[in-house]
Order: sequence, then structure tokens, then C-alpha cells
Amino acid sequence: MQVKIYTFSDKSPGFIRWQHELLRRYLHNDYEFIVMNNASSTILDKTIRTECTELGIRCEEVLKKDFSTGCYACAAPIQDCIDRFIGKDDENISVIMDSDLFLMKDFSFVSFMDGWDIAGIPQSRDAVYEIIEYLWNCLVIIHPNAPNKKSLHMGCGTIMHGACDVGGMSYFYLRANPDLKWRRIPTTGVILDHPEVLAILPEKIRADYNLDFEMEIIEGSWLHFRGGSRWDNKKKEFYESKEAFINKMVWD
Repeated sequence: MQVKIYTFSDKSPGFIRWQHELLRRYLHNDYEFIVMNNASSTILDKTIRTECTELGIRCEEVLKKDFSTGCYACAAPIQDCIDRFIGKDDENISVIMDSDLFLMKDFSFVSFMDGWDIAGIPQSRDAVYEIIEYLWNCLVIIHPNAPNKKSLHMGCGTIMHGACDVGGMSYFYLRANPDLKWRRIPTTGVILDHPEVLAILPEKIRADYNLDFEMEIIEGSWLHFRGGSRWDNKKKEFYESKEAFINKMVWD
């Protein structure tokens, strides 16, 4: 069984090369890495295309873009990908992967999904009438046998009285498929100064981690940069120091 991995690139095209290298190094599956080009400018578009050409990576243009808000800018390309590719794929494991998520240890999607229909990080909101639960977009894994894939919607919005971010509308998919075998992916949340959490980081970069980076570790195998699109509007030097940390993990 092959794995199709979709990442969604805009503000940080340089991350494509890092994701490509780390997948090549640690992923033990027959896979295809696909960049969904969600460029918000002609300069970024050219850079993304150049990166993909140099690395021999398939690049698909996002047909339905929406940069009205940060959430919509993230949700629109994911939904475009589901509607055009994932929802119609009954042969391959499909992976939705954030543009700033990096594999740091050996991993197999095929083994991870054995016996499961879908895997994702649970997100929840108090909607007054009930606590609603949905799939967070950072990492979603969909088995080809998952039911009704075409109906999966990863948009944001309000459900009852609960304001949801990207992935919120997957609540309706989960509710409509009560027998769905959902593997809930654990995450540390923002890394705090806790020895057991910091010990999960690769040894060669552990001492260089700055708590201000506010990264997180997902399923013990993935390092989430957080804010790779610079939506949180921090100083340029801050992002550069975080990127230097990831660069050391990849190449040093």
C-alpha cells in the first residue's frame, strides 16, 4: 500500500526541502510527497515551484484559495485537496500534513493505521449544549477504506455556540460515521520545561531548544514548528532562530 502525503506551502517554501529530507530519512513506506501550492504571491509561487522542481517533487496548484483570514487561508487548500484527491482515493493512505511539521524518528503510516480508518489530533470546543470534538488539521491520516471520505470537511466556523478553528467542520463527519475507527494522536502541546518531554527531542538538538520556541511534539515522532506561516507576527529574529534550530536537526 502506498502513502500519499500532502503538505500545504505558502509563506515558508524552505520548509519543503526539510520535510522532504526528513521523510526520506525516517519514513519506512512506499510514499509520494506532494506539495499543494497555496502561494499568496507571485514570488512565493515561483519559489515553491523551483523547490519542487529541484527536489523532483510533485506540485499541485491549489485551485480554491482564500486569504481572507489565517484560518481560511489554511482550511481552503486542505478542502481543495480532499475534494480533488483524497476523497476519491480508494487505494492509498492519504496524509494531511502541516507545512511546518517535521518527522524526527523512524515511522510507518501503514503500521500506524493498521486496524484504523482515520487518525488525527482531537480538538474540542465548549458549544454550550455539548462539548464538540473534531480533527485538528496539523496531522490527519486517512485509510483508503475510511467511509464517506468525500463528505469530510475541514473548514472552520461556529457550531452551536462553539467557535472552531481549522478542522472544526469535521465534527459533522465524525458524527455522521459513529462506527468510524478513529485513532486519536497524542501531542505534548507547547513544550514546557519538563525533562520527560524534552528527552523526546533528538539528542543532538536537545540542549539548543529554547522554551520560547513553543514547539510541540506529536505522537513522539513529529516536531511541530508552530507559526511557520508567521501568523503570530513575532519578530523576524525569533523565526530565524527557530528555523536555525530545525536546520540543525535536519542537516548537522
